[in-house]
Amino acid sequence: MWQAASSYGIARARNAKWCLPEGRISEAVHFKVPAPLCPTDVTFADETEGRHNVRFVPSLMDGSGKGHTRVLSYLQSLKYFEPYGIPFVLKDDEWAQKWIAGHGVNVAIHVRAPEYGARAPASYFVRAIQLLRDLTRGEPLAFVVTTDDRAWVEQQPVFNGMLVASGHTPGQDMAINANCRHLIMSLGTFGLWAGYLRKNTDGFVIYWIVSFHLSDPNFDPEGTWPAAWKPIAENADTPPQADNCMELTYTRHMLRVLEGCGEICDTTLQGTPSLFFNFIPKRFDCAALCLNAAIDAPALEPSPPATIPDVMLPMFTFGGQIPVGATHMDSQYLGANAAQPVWSREMIDGMITKARNRELEGNYGVYETNWLIEGLSQLNLSGADALVIGSENPWVEACVLQAGAAHVTTIEYGKIVSEHPQVSAMTPDEVRARFSELAGRFDAVVSFSSLEHSGLGRYGDALNPWGDKQAVARAWCLAKPGAGFVVAVMSGGDFLEFNAHRVYGPLQYPHLFANLEQVWRAGGGSQVVHVLRKPLA
Repeated sequence: MWQAASSYGIARARNAKWCLPEGRISEAVHFKVPAPLCPTDVTFADETEGRHNVRFVPSLMDGSGKGHTRVLSYLQSLKYFEPYGIPFVLKDDEWAQKWIAGHGVNVAIHVRAPEYGARAPASYFVRAIQLLRDLTRGEPLAFVVTTDDRAWVEQQPVFNGMLVASGHTPGQDMAINANCRHLIMSLGTFGLWAGYLRKNTDGFVIYWIVSFHLSDPNFDPEGTWPAAWKPIAENADTPPQADNCMELTYTRHMLRVLEGCGEICDTTLQGTPSLFFNFIPKRFDCAALCLNAAIDAPALEPSPPATIPDVMLPMFTFGGQIPVGATHMDSQYLGANAAQPVWSREMIDGMITKARNRELEGNYGVYETNWLIEGLSQLNLSGADALVIGSENPWVEACVLQAGAAHVTTIEYGKIVSEHPQVSAMTPDEVRARFSELAGRFDAVVSFSSLEHSGLGRYGDALNPWGDKQAVARAWCLAKPGAGFVVAVMSGGDFLEFNAHRVYGPLQYPHLFANLEQVWRAGGGSQVVHVLRKPLA
């Protein structure tokens, strides 16, 4: 199916004739467009030979100056054929629709026998079923299980009482999966194609995010899983192998940090134009995101990695769209004391006085500090309960207090003792423990040159491609409706200077500030101050 669909898309893109090699036409499908056999007297340039991968190769879509091309490989990416449609349908669609109606089912669960030494664990199916119940909000659900491992299915309590399909051809099972209203898939391309060929596009598809070679550097999530599908991260029932133990460690960590992230971690969304960059509304679960300890996990290695692990590179770079430079830094203190662990009242009051006189150096000089003060002046902070994200010393807190805030709470990796009655500090662990109390509490959120470091490992945190975006989303959850956000990060063309910092441009800004309305932007400063607002509803 991959070969037929991908070769069709390549032919359409090149405005070329399409044909299939003899013996490569699946017996499970009907072609909607003519699929002639390739002539035997034509010389082909075997351009796709050896490309058994899941990474889209754009050059294959360009036929300029090229002769006949034969697709002999496994081009597994939606991007080859999605613009042109799938050229075939399942032969058993009509049969499956009658079978489904006759058995009164509306949810297909595909359970595949172990592949590449792994299987989707029973716990994944438990969570997938619960997610589907949450998504369908009371819709009656009746399940059918299709599987090539019936013995394992019958041993799992999660499937008790469900209909297990039997006596069917693989094509009939695929058609059942494709024609049920909802689909829960597990492992392999059988489930993927059932999802791609679905007739009920208003239903839900749930997939096991570890189910396809996430440790393969060629893997492209955007070319495998449509954005509308719902992921669940769950460890495989297989131990890591010695030869790729660290890669699997990072893979499994990445899956854990995705839990609760929802669309915050979807960097394919485009949004709509707004004042300075696109506005992107994103759905996610505040409690699940804020309570996910994996997001705040310490480093997985003794020293910060000098390079991005292959499995994480596409996520850090938005699928290769963000250039990467190298500046390696090791400033680890996550879980230990902060760089300046005691903030005295005298120190903070002195900074407040300098901020009022526009003389506070801060960490980046008077010029940058005064742009932050100007941004704070765009909001009415009189009596506000404010939140500061990331602070090695309390110069940002002093600026917020001089703007009229009644109290400032700082979240920082390292432990801080504040001796000022208007300033308190918390670690991420403490925020999670008090989440129900803190949710929706703060009138304002402020951050200066902190978010661009999140998830890069520089400060002893575990690598996390979405760390900066998750930090803003968590702050959104802790803020009141209508709360103001004053945030400065390194600004310019989109760039990742690993592991020192990110630089934000038109690609990254919309995702960093998802769900926030744009209000004001500073006219200067290397770390450009933005003022944003959480919508009232």
